[in-house]
Amino acid sequence: MDDTAKYKVLILDDDPDNLTTFKINFSSVFDIVQAQDPLEALAILNNTPCAVMVVDQRMPGMDGLSFIAKAKEIMPKSLAILLTAYADFEVIATALNSGQVYRYLQKPWDRKELETTIRQAMAQYVLEEENRRLIARLDHLSKHLGDEVSEKYNFGEIVGSSDPLQRLLEIIDSVAPPNSSVLLTGETGTGTALCALSLPSPLSLSSLPSHFSPLSP
Repeated sequence: MDDTAKYKVLILDDDPDNLTTFKINFSSVFDIVQAQDPLEALAILNNTPCAVMVVDQRMPGMDGLSFIAKAKEIMPKSLAILLTAYADFEVIATALNSGQVYRYLQKPWDRKELETTIRQAMAQYVLEEENRRLIARLDHLSKHLGDEVSEKYNFGEIVGSSDPLQRLLEIIDSVAPPNSSVLLTGETGTGTALCALSLPSPLSLSSLPSHFSPLSP
C-alpha cells in the first residue's frame, strides 16, 4: 500500500477558499483532513492521528507556530509544514531553530513544490515510525532472549569464564532432568556442593540437608 494512503495530512487555514484549493489539488493524492480554526484542528488531532500538518502562520486567535507547539503536545512525532505569505524572517528562523517545523513555504505556494514537500515529510515520518517499531521489537526480543539465557544458564554461585569451567557448566546443564538422581564425586573444597546446587532442580542452600548428602572420603 502507498504510504500516502496510510497516513493522514492535516490542513489548517483560516481562509475557506484556501481550504477549497487544497482539497481540489490534493484530495486525490493524500488522505487529508481540514480545519479552519486552530481549536478545531487540535480537537481533530485528539481523535485522528496525522503524520503531516500543513499550517498557515497568520490566523486570528492563534498563529501557526503557537498551534504547532500545542499540536506537538498531542502528536509529538507529527511533522509540520508552515505556510506564510510574509517575508517574516524572524518567524522563519524561530520556526526552524525550534525543531518543531519540518519546513516552511511561502504563499502563494506552488502545487508541485508543496506536494513534494508533503511527500518528503511523509517519507520521513514513515521511516521514523518504522525505526521506532524495529527498536521496540529488538528490545522485546533482547529481553526475551535474555530471560531464556538466564533461565537456561543460571548456575547459582558458580562464576567463571574459563574453557574447562564452561565445559563443566554445559555438562551440569545436560546431565539431569529435575527428578533424576546424580552422584557427584570430588575432593573436599573442589566445588561439588556448588555443582549440586546448580543442577536443574529446585535446590537451595536452605534445603541442602534434605536433598544433598555429602560423603566424606
